[in-house]
Amino acid sequence: MRTKTLITMLVILILLAACGQFDDASPPVPPEETAVPEAEAPLLTWEQLKNATYTLPMEMGGLEDGRIPLENGEFSVAAAPGSASMNRFLLYPGVAYGDLDGDGREDALVILINNSAGSGNFYYLIPVRNSDGQPQPLTAAFIGDRVIIEQLRVADGQAQLLFRTYRPDEPFGSTPTLQVNRRYVVQGDALELLSEETLNANELVNDTETEPVIPIELPEAGGAASYTGQTGPFALDRYTVFLTAGQEVSINLTAAHQDAFLSIFGLETGDVLLSVREEQASWQGAAPETQRYAVNVFAVGAETEYTLTIEAGENSDTAVPPPPPVKPEGVGNAVYLTFDDGPLSPYTGQILDLLAQYNARATFFIIGVNAQASPELLQAIEQGGHTLANHTWNHESLAGMSQAEFNQVVQQAEQAIGPAAVPCLRPPYGATDAFTRAYAAELGYEIVMWNIDTLDWSQPGVEAIAASVRDNVYPGAIVLMHDGGGNRTQTVAALETILRDLSSQGYVLEALCQ
Repeated sequence: MRTKTLITMLVILILLAACGQFDDASPPVPPEETAVPEAEAPLLTWEQLKNATYTLPMEMGGLEDGRIPLENGEFSVAAAPGSASMNRFLLYPGVAYGDLDGDGREDALVILINNSAGSGNFYYLIPVRNSDGQPQPLTAAFIGDRVIIEQLRVADGQAQLLFRTYRPDEPFGSTPTLQVNRRYVVQGDALELLSEETLNANELVNDTETEPVIPIELPEAGGAASYTGQTGPFALDRYTVFLTAGQEVSINLTAAHQDAFLSIFGLETGDVLLSVREEQASWQGAAPETQRYAVNVFAVGAETEYTLTIEAGENSDTAVPPPPPVKPEGVGNAVYLTFDDGPLSPYTGQILDLLAQYNARATFFIIGVNAQASPELLQAIEQGGHTLANHTWNHESLAGMSQAEFNQVVQQAEQAIGPAAVPCLRPPYGATDAFTRAYAAELGYEIVMWNIDTLDWSQPGVEAIAASVRDNVYPGAIVLMHDGGGNRTQTVAALETILRDLSSQGYVLEALCQ
């Protein structure tokens, strides 16, 4: 009975508390809602993009099911059942990152190339959504046929593309002069064109500057050095480090999107420790020879920030490292005349005669097949005190080329030019990609572009060619003209005016790559 009474009283007390009958009872406090932050999605990597499946409808040159499953950046299929001709799909080695759809995650912007069997090289711009760290390619937008990509970036939520293409009256194989600047936004699962601006490519200055070589100095007792930098698809950051034979070294490169890579080779022996095409960001081992080694950094991503760390053990001998390279002083009043696509008679000979009259030196970028056909013109160029540089075997575009193909067209031209060839290379059409400068460096070549394009190949008139130099020249300018590839009568006539004008202004006409 007593137990039942106690239980009854306890129940009453609980009911009264629940009804708020006790003055000192505090109202129940609900638990605080703790916001669980959404986990940040991993960044997309170049490796993921090279192995993603893209969609290209049949009307854009795609397959029947529209799927393009890339493997290591490539996919090939027969042009027709039983055909030996192949359609190749390649991921262009250049990518931009940024938020394209407003979800706060970094998406990607890539370019897919369709090397259609015998009919063209078609370029497509494709946004890739970051779906929880996995690439989700969206609908492709057509760019053009045989274009030259000059800039790709994401800014303010927009896709920005700068490229060079052909005007309706320009033949394929010439240097395209129409520059197009496009801006897109992502709407749904596709790109919507916001604006398109066309420019005359001759009004733009080509980037001919090369970043200085940075010597890395390590203590003799061993130690580490670390450097940070920023690079992109058309640049090459160059470092050197002196190592002795047998010295253990570890070289590591880190970048957020894993889109920066190393090329390492001996500057004296040329032996390659890590090739550009391996796309590796680290190397460990023992130095095979005592010498200074090139450590080159290149990237497929636009505006890629990276950290380079080199750690080496104690020197194994007492070899004294050579002094670091010294950056040359100012160019003074030098101007550099360059001639592409030759040699070709009678124009090369006529140009040499004019240069001799003004005691001018120039650089001739030679096509291998033309060198093979006209060895006497090569000899005349060399005897005139000019330099013979490389312009590939048969004017092949270097953009999108494999390292094996690159080596073949460059070295074949080098052999045709002969021992007088200097280690300078001009890419036909000015077309390069993320790998071009690194490929060239491993062969010992420097890429040489230009600042002033006379557009003489298009035969715009003698006065227009001369005026393009007269109105734009400055100390250190590199002038692009042609002694081959067609009728160069206008070039020869304009050159006499150019030489007279530059000489009267006190310019000294020198050769590059001496």
